[in-house]
Amino acid sequence: MIERFNRVLGESLQLAVYNNVLWKSQIRDMLWNHRTTPHSVTGEASFVLLKGRKPCTMAVPAWMGSHKEMVVNHEQIRKRIKTYQQQYVSRHNSKITRKQKIHEKGEWVRVMVGGATKKGESKLSEPKRVLDVKGNCVKLSDGNWWNARRIVGCSEVEVKVWLQRKKSANEFIPFKEVKGYGIQTDVDDRVVEDGVQAGKERKVYRRSSVRVKEPSRLLKDFGCG
Repeated sequence: MIERFNRVLGESLQLAVYNNVLWKSQIRDMLWNHRTTPHSVTGEASFVLLKGRKPCTMAVPAWMGSHKEMVVNHEQIRKRIKTYQQQYVSRHNSKITRKQKIHEKGEWVRVMVGGATKKGESKLSEPKRVLDVKGNCVKLSDGNWWNARRIVGCSEVEVKVWLQRKKSANEFIPFKEVKGYGIQTDVDDRVVEDGVQAGKERKVYRRSSVRVKEPSRLLKDFGCG
């Protein structure tokens, strides 16, 4: 039996060299076939005589109980994928995508100013009126076209305050000279935060010395006084 085993082993190694197969894997397969093949003397395989059971490998699955073959319905899979895609698109549009409001003609809006701004300055421009709308582009009273994503709505209170400040800035305020105190406004002198509120103006003082300036003592010593 040993001579027969050696002959079979040599033939399997020659076959591995001829087929360019690793000899280690070829020996493993040959040994497994030798152990699972029934011998003519005993009528049973050496694996059965040694283990007392039939050989079973991972390559041969054994089903426990009843088994039904899976039927693949490609049409149903396509419909399910299309439904998932529509759900994903609707969720993306409702939660992730920013909704841009298209303003109508005559509305007051403000524009987000690009670039760096100084500390304390607003990143929004002055209120401007919408003149024309084309798609998601808006034409404002300054003559420029802006994209809707850079347009911010403006409330009525902000517009009223801005118009009041603009009107007060264009008004002429008479001045009178007060001796010893410089220039002072001729209207109510109560101080307010913004300087303009209900026709009241803030005091404006400009220090101007009335006394005659004398020359320096160093100049007096040199006879320049």
